[in-house]
Amino acid sequence: MRPTDRLVGLKVVEWKNPSLGESINIEKVRNAYISARENAAEESIFRQLRLNQWVKQSTRWMQMDKWDACAFPVNEEELIGRTCYGGLDLSSTLDITVFVLVFPLRNDEEKELMKLTLEERIAHGGHKVLRWMMDNVYVRQDTAGNIKMDKEKSTEKIDAAVATVMELDRAIRNQGSEGSVYDGRGILVFLRKKTSLADGEV
Repeated sequence: MRPTDRLVGLKVVEWKNPSLGESINIEKVRNAYISARENAAEESIFRQLRLNQWVKQSTRWMQMDKWDACAFPVNEEELIGRTCYGGLDLSSTLDITVFVLVFPLRNDEEKELMKLTLEERIAHGGHKVLRWMMDNVYVRQDTAGNIKMDKEKSTEKIDAAVATVMELDRAIRNQGSEGSVYDGRGILVFLRKKTSLADGEV
């Protein structure tokens, strides 16, 4: 059960915001409430600003049940010849080097990745290492709603998540200004590539 399910109902929000409908736009707060119930990072800032609650500055980012729902199969042969953007996160001696490829089908990148995941408009093929690193990500969010991965709080590896956000940003920036990239788009596809490691395959 998420904290918003335990602590927050619309009646509580109204009680905590006596100026609601006067100096505070009720629709804006209602939309923020809905977003907070779906997004842990937005939940943190909502609880702080609208419910006057003390919250940790860092919070887990990805809802893994939503991520797992996007484990659509990926046919690598269908990706041959397609436009592709790559994100590379290099490593030191004992770290993990990650190279992630994004194939777009036809704000800021962390928010965009979360949006695509919640809408099940992303296919990652159920890649186990990518899933592990997504589950490790903690984020910080400022009062303006900007989200940034917090490497200090993310004690396990998050390299693949970082690389994924990098190439998603590149894909968005290269779409040009011909309307929104998502106006008529299908899903975003990740290439699942098996790599031999010292202890086996992933």
